[in-house]
Amino acid sequence: MSDCFLWDSRLDTGIPEIDRQHRTLHRLINRLDRVIASETLLPALPEILEELASYAASHFKYEESLMSGFEFGQESHRRIHADFNLKMLEMKQKAAENPAETAPWLLTFLLKWLLTHIVDTDMRMAKKLLAMQAGRSEIEAEREAQAFELPLPYIMEKLYDEMAGKTRELIATRRRLAMEIEERRALEAEFARQARTDMLTGLSNRRHFFELSEQELARSKRDGELLSMLMIDLDEFKSINDRYGHQFGDSILKKVGEVFRKTLRAGDIYGRVGGEEFAVLVPESDEKEASEVAERLRLEISTIPGSPSERTERVTASIGIVTLPAVGADIDLLLNLADRAMYQAKHAGRNRISRADTGTQEAPRV
Repeated sequence: MSDCFLWDSRLDTGIPEIDRQHRTLHRLINRLDRVIASETLLPALPEILEELASYAASHFKYEESLMSGFEFGQESHRRIHADFNLKMLEMKQKAAENPAETAPWLLTFLLKWLLTHIVDTDMRMAKKLLAMQAGRSEIEAEREAQAFELPLPYIMEKLYDEMAGKTRELIATRRRLAMEIEERRALEAEFARQARTDMLTGLSNRRHFFELSEQELARSKRDGELLSMLMIDLDEFKSINDRYGHQFGDSILKKVGEVFRKTLRAGDIYGRVGGEEFAVLVPESDEKEASEVAERLRLEISTIPGSPSERTERVTASIGIVTLPAVGADIDLLLNLADRAMYQAKHAGRNRISRADTGTQEAPRV
C-alpha cells in the first residue's frame, strides 16, 4: 500500500536534525494509516505507540536544547511537549482496551499535531533560531518568525487531496473485496446446491433426500407422529428410452420433477433416488392422507406425453406406500417397505398404488 501522506520540502524547517525527526513522525503517520486500512495490522499498534514515545523523547530533548538560549518562548514549547506525552499515555491505555477504535483517534491527533505544532510552532521556532544565528536579536528574530507566512493553506489543501484520493481508493478496494466475497459466497452456495441437487430434475438427490428424511424422522419421533413413505417408479421407462432416445427420456424426468414441485406440500420431502425412481416422505400423515398424495402424483404424471408425437401414449407410474409410527421406524425400513409395495403395484398391472400395510391394490385409473 502506498503512503497516504506524502512529505513535501515546504515542510522542512531548515534545521536538518529537526527535519529528520519530523520525517520519522511522517513515516509513523503513514504506517498508522495502513493499520487502520487493514485490521490484520492492528497488533502493530502498541509498537507504533512505542516508536512515537521514542520519537517524542529525542525530538523534544533536541528542540529544548536548541531553545536553551532563548529568553522567552521556552515554557510554552515545553507545555506543548508535556501535553503530547500525556496524550500518548492516554492512547496507550485505550489501545490496550480497544485497538480498533484507538488507531483512528491517534491518527486524528497526529494530523492535528502535524498542522499545529510542526507546521506552525516548530517552523517559527526554527526561523527564530536561524535568524538569531544570523546575528539578529531575539526580539527581531521573534518578529521575523511571527511574520513568516506559513505554508498552512497549501498543507491543508494537500492533505485534503491526498486523504480524499486515499478514501476513494479505500472505498473502491472495500467495494471490490465485498463483491469478491459475495461472488465467492454465491459460488460456494451454488456448489452446495449442486452437491445436494439432482441436476436433471432439480429435485433433491439421493444423499440429500436421506439427510432431510433423517431430520424429519427424528422430529416425528419426538412428537410421536405417524409418517408415510412413497416410492414412485415410472412404468416401462427403459422401453421409452430405447424407442425414443435418452434426450426424450430426460425431458420426461424433468417434467416429473415439475409435477413433484407443483403437487406436493411445502413440508413434504422428495427426491430422485434412482434412474426413474422417486421417493416422497409425507410427515404427519395417516394411510388415507398418504394415499391421496400418491393418487394426485399418479394422476399428474399420467398427463405427461409418453412419445414425442404427444398422441395417445402417456407416462404412468407405480407407487408403493407405507405408513408407520415414527417411533421404532427408520428410513431404510420405510424405503424397503414402500419399495416392496411399489413392486406389488407393478405386478398387479402398473399405473396404480399399493399399500404395504395391507397389500391391497387399487384398480388402474386411465
